[in-house]
This record gives sequence, structure tokens and C-alpha cells, in this order.
Amino acid sequence: METMTSSAIIEKEHFTWLKHLDFYKAQLNVMEKELAGFAKESTSKKVGPKVEQFQNQFIRQREVIDTLRHSVKQHENEIERMTRFALEYLRDRVIKDHMVIKAEYKRFVELFIEMEQDFHDYLA
Repeated sequence: METMTSSAIIEKEHFTWLKHLDFYKAQLNVMEKELAGFAKESTSKKVGPKVEQFQNQFIRQREVIDTLRHSVKQHENEIERMTRFALEYLRDRVIKDHMVIKAEYKRFVELFIEMEQDFHDYLA
């Protein structure tokens, strides 16, 4: 019963993370449009390197989002396998893997928020 409870909690977190990752990806699209508009309107030569820096950050953030999505999906497969075949030895690994993904997700959110704040400060 404990496995079902913990897997249900993990699955709920996965669902939340995936929805948030979709949101962050959409935010990147909005920021890219804002950056393009800002770069187009700016006449300063100093804008170019900073615009390129943000473009690179946006690319990197997308890569991280894709990697996290893949990790979550793979983890869901492991949970299903553990539950379907009642493989108790997988339980500890699933929980450990979940904690690793959770830490990666939290770090991503922290860095994304920091980048987003830097971006908006730059545009201001």
C-alpha cells in the first residue's frame, strides 16, 4: 500500500512539473518576442552582445526543459514497471531517482526565475 501511496504522490508531482515546464516554455516564447522588439527598436551598438546572450540563455533553457520532460517521462515508465510487476527492488531506486529529478527541477525553476528577472531588468 505504501508503494501505491508514494507512486500516486510522485505522479501528482510529475503532472504539476510537466504543466509548469509547459508554462516556462511559453514564457520563453514571450520573452523572445519582447527581445526581438527591443533589439529592433534599439539604435545602440551595445545592444547586440546582450541580445545574443539572452538568445543563448533561451536556447539553453529550452534544452533543460526538454531534458527534464524526458527525465520525468522515463521516471513515469519506471513507476509503471515497478507497480505492474510489483518489483520491490525498484521502489528505492524510483524514490531516489524522484528526489534527483525534484532537485533538478527546483534548480531549473530558481535559475529560470533569476534569468527572467535579469531579462526584465535589462529591458527596463
